[in-house]
Amino acid sequence: MVRRVPAGHTGAVPRRLSVPRPLALAVLVVAAIAGACSDDGRTLAPIGPGQTTTTETDTTEAEGAVIDEVFSLTSDAFADGGDLPPRFTCTGDGLSPSLRWSGTPSSVELALVVRDREVPEMVHWIVTGIDPVIEGFGEAGVPEAAVEQVNSTGAVGWLAPCPEPGTGTHTYDFVLHVLTAPVDIDPALPAVEAAALIEEASGPEAPLAAKVATEE
Repeated sequence: MVRRVPAGHTGAVPRRLSVPRPLALAVLVVAAIAGACSDDGRTLAPIGPGQTTTTETDTTEAEGAVIDEVFSLTSDAFADGGDLPPRFTCTGDGLSPSLRWSGTPSSVELALVVRDREVPEMVHWIVTGIDPVIEGFGEAGVPEAAVEQVNSTGAVGWLAPCPEPGTGTHTYDFVLHVLTAPVDIDPALPAVEAAALIEEASGPEAPLAAKVATEE
């Protein structure tokens, strides 16, 4: 079979020019950079398969994220884990301390239980029916509509700490309980049983501790 050669063509295959390998790689890199930076640098190069990217919107959303407030209990009278001032104990006026809380979860009511950590069966204070809308109460008082239950002596209200001499340091745990349903407590129910009912029905809790040291 005779192959026709166009007029003016010698019929020889053109010889490829040999380009040094380092030079060829340099040319490819420059071309890639030029393509990625086209359009005044304001348009990103196409994203290849398997590649990921972040945007300014993602960063803004992360910075603007809302973090839920932690449910916590505090007092203006003492720091958590600190000493309970004498005016709240049997050596002073025996007043109940002021309390404040924040970050309350959704609930029907709140209830407060105070126990002696060293003598758990000794319940010093139970307050039920606390409206979750309020955020605390003052010294020597409880919120309106809240109910003080009996303490371990059988009396209603705050039992001022009065640990026996020589028994070391006692820690009093104030715990504010979130209740999603009301807890019906019989006024005649012993304090330790009433406290147990509240603790069993409790959801989230906000603890606060105070210490009272005894003399040797």
